[in-house]
Amino acid sequence: KKICSKELNIQKICISTLILILVWWGMVLIPLRTACDSIVKRLLMTVLLIFMLKYFDKDLKLKLAEMWSRFDFKNLIYSFIGIFIWLFAFWSLISQKICSFNFSNYNFERYIDLFVLSVYEEVFFRGWVYTASWSLFDKCKTNKNKFFNKFSITLSEVKAIILSSLFFAIIHLQAYVAILNYNFLQTISGLIQVFFIGTFFALIFRKTKSIWNVILVHFFWDYILGIMVY
Repeated sequence: KKICSKELNIQKICISTLILILVWWGMVLIPLRTACDSIVKRLLMTVLLIFMLKYFDKDLKLKLAEMWSRFDFKNLIYSFIGIFIWLFAFWSLISQKICSFNFSNYNFERYIDLFVLSVYEEVFFRGWVYTASWSLFDKCKTNKNKFFNKFSITLSEVKAIILSSLFFAIIHLQAYVAILNYNFLQTISGLIQVFFIGTFFALIFRKTKSIWNVILVHFFWDYILGIMVY
């Protein structure tokens, strides 16, 4: 009580995020004994994150109940269009290859796994890191000034987007190094791409204030990548 444990600050946001990333890395290294193990791990981590959000609820500008109760269908469609533009136009131009899709492999269990992964990562990085850091930065009057007048985005929101996207990239580091065996340049390239994808997700969350919107967009993104064939 003397140290005001419920008071939100940048140290608590960063330390808690790094600890949860390390915990997740450790859980990934535990061998899977059943097909549902990864789903159970992600659900447990999501429950832990929800408890943490509830713990700091009074300090958050966007409450836990609000982000779960909102849904914006129009912006969901816009987000899907953005994904297609990125995958078809941007990636095709860079790779100089045409993107095609293979829908022949139906794996319902894999769909559940991807959805739970989307829930976990969005509650973590948009629900917790973005919301907590935005709430904290917004307390400073200078951070409330409009950063880009066209988009009416404040400096506090820009800082929160950068911080959440940075941690979103960091959690993927293990996959690139330990699982995919990327070299240094491939790892850096992958982290930069994930950072911008995280920024895209954060902008969706900022616009809609809905955790469901970013969960569905994240799931759709992973699903399309999973079936994409170059």
